[in-house]
Amino acid sequence: MNHTTPPDHRNTDDDIAPEAEAPAECSDAVKEVTTEAIVDGATDIADTATEELPAETPDCQPQAPAHSQPPQPQPRHWVLLRGLSRDSRHWEAFPEQLQAAFPEDRVTCLNLPGTGPNHQFSSPAGISQIVDWLRQHYAASLKQQPLHLLTISMGGMLAADWMHRFPEEVAAGVMINSSSKLSSLSQRMRPGTLFTLLGALMSSMPKREKVIVQRTSNRHTDNGDITNRWRIYQQQQPVSAMTMLKQLFAASQFEPQAISQPLLLLASRQDRVVSPECSEALADYWSADLRLHKSAGHDIPLDDSEWLITQLRLWLEKREPSATEQNTAEIETAIAT
Repeated sequence: MNHTTPPDHRNTDDDIAPEAEAPAECSDAVKEVTTEAIVDGATDIADTATEELPAETPDCQPQAPAHSQPPQPQPRHWVLLRGLSRDSRHWEAFPEQLQAAFPEDRVTCLNLPGTGPNHQFSSPAGISQIVDWLRQHYAASLKQQPLHLLTISMGGMLAADWMHRFPEEVAAGVMINSSSKLSSLSQRMRPGTLFTLLGALMSSMPKREKVIVQRTSNRHTDNGDITNRWRIYQQQQPVSAMTMLKQLFAASQFEPQAISQPLLLLASRQDRVVSPECSEALADYWSADLRLHKSAGHDIPLDDSEWLITQLRLWLEKREPSATEQNTAEIETAIAT
């Protein structure tokens, strides 16, 4: 299957809720409750003060607008970030699957300096410096804010730094199998994995990509198609050993800071690169939601994208009330006041 990298942005129409009809009069003593449609797609009920009901009309109450339309949710802007030495093509079919699951949203894949189409750029050796580079290099693609950062491995460290230093730019974050200095070295890099990866750096490119597939996936270890595609990616846009070493150093120095936005951490119990205890430590530190996969490898989007999208749906439903629920709550508030 040939994988096509999704475009950096998708056009979405602005959703503007129509104005609601005014409610019928209840009595001369009651002022009208009106609704206002507010530009930018989010509709709020405008509360107007009501005079105290006279004693002789105790049963007369203001009624909710009969034809009020539920507010339309703002489209999210998902920004996807990969990890060590990977680029947007290594998401394989996941960006298209994410777009199909949330058709009103926008999906953008970024490539780190030194990888993919940016392989000729020098990679910084610090997490914050890489974030600064991304914000500057992709400024035109990141105008639709706030962002929903969806990341894997070292990409999670970039997301955490971004959310901490530029909270107004990020609405929420999702981090898959990431780690930090809260965990020990043996947890951040499973025994044997570090030497395997370092050995792969010194090997031929086809062997290196085969080792990476076998280490990061539990369901595609013998998948020659994926290995061949990843080999072609490296032939077309090679990632230098220096870029990998700088990224490894940057990741090794990452320390989490305070984050105020909603955060979902996902990890796999059978990850053979990073221990799930790293995600557990981060979830405790940030008081974040954590979900564990029973059998997938480090690359959950590759091994079980359906499970990943299900977790996103459940998490979003939990923290984002539906349009109907939001509209009902606003009407009840308007009537109560």
